[in-house]
Amino acid sequence: MTLIVRGGAPVHLISYHVERTRRRAAAKIIDSPRDVKGDFTLYLRTFGTDRKSSKLQYSKHDKWRGGIAYTEEELLCSIMGRAFGKVVALGRCGETLPEVGASRMYATDEQWKGWVADLASRARRVMIQLNEGEHTEWELRHVAKNVHRSQVVLLVPRKMHEPRFLEILFNSFSTSPSLLTAYAEHCVALQYSGSVARRQGTAKQSEYFSIICFDGDGIAYRDTVKWAEKPISEQNLVEALALNTVFRLSSMSRVVKLRSGLGRPDCCNRSLVKSHSRMYCKKSDEQCQEATEEAWKLHYHSLGRFPLVDPCCPRCRSERKELRGGKPK
Repeated sequence: MTLIVRGGAPVHLISYHVERTRRRAAAKIIDSPRDVKGDFTLYLRTFGTDRKSSKLQYSKHDKWRGGIAYTEEELLCSIMGRAFGKVVALGRCGETLPEVGASRMYATDEQWKGWVADLASRARRVMIQLNEGEHTEWELRHVAKNVHRSQVVLLVPRKMHEPRFLEILFNSFSTSPSLLTAYAEHCVALQYSGSVARRQGTAKQSEYFSIICFDGDGIAYRDTVKWAEKPISEQNLVEALALNTVFRLSSMSRVVKLRSGLGRPDCCNRSLVKSHSRMYCKKSDEQCQEATEEAWKLHYHSLGRFPLVDPCCPRCRSERKELRGGKPK
């Protein structure tokens, strides 16, 4: 049975959206590229894709499990951020709150090209969402000319592009002719996916469908999103988000799950290339205990309408318990 409130919205959906709004309000804004230091990933896309990437990603297995429903962009940026450094992006001027996922900075029409050029020259990885648009076309040409192929990650949406855009794409990456083959594989997989979705009624990820990346020699490889019939917390997000080859070429672990050590970004600062250790936890035992008690109070006083959100990384909590001899504090 699903509990419905006045207006017809299930309670779990309301709590998911309330929690997402809280995360949006708490998102930090970057003033300029000068404030971006250390390792980071640059995320380039048309602003129109924000509406799709801000959709909550959850399944029937997640209802009433007491957790957070993450957005597509949030999941992607969590994984890429832990692997290659925090994800940054230009934001849409005038938006009330930034979407969760990549950290936003806001540029004027006169600034944005210079900011993109500066950030692309320093980023460990540059992700580009392939959508038709004047700005995206400029970004494609610039990145193809100035960024090494092995640092480029192309997010291919669930569609086939216009011939003019494809001409710009293939001409920009003309030194990687295998990109044409990888894109053709995307089209075939897309057609097959459509028939399966219509037949089985499976959910679709809307932000992108395939990821194309390159090795050191400029050879292109493609992966397709692959969600399993499991709760989000138990998904192998590297496979689900089509990052298998990106991680393989970077010699990183290809099994990453929310419940097994990815942790919460506001608690655990662990990189995916390092083993888990409390040295990466940003909260003290006292802060984590206090946050946990507040989460329980919210859950209790709302009569279970708001999910019990774990404020700390599960692995950090487990290691704290081991240090206390297995006894709760």
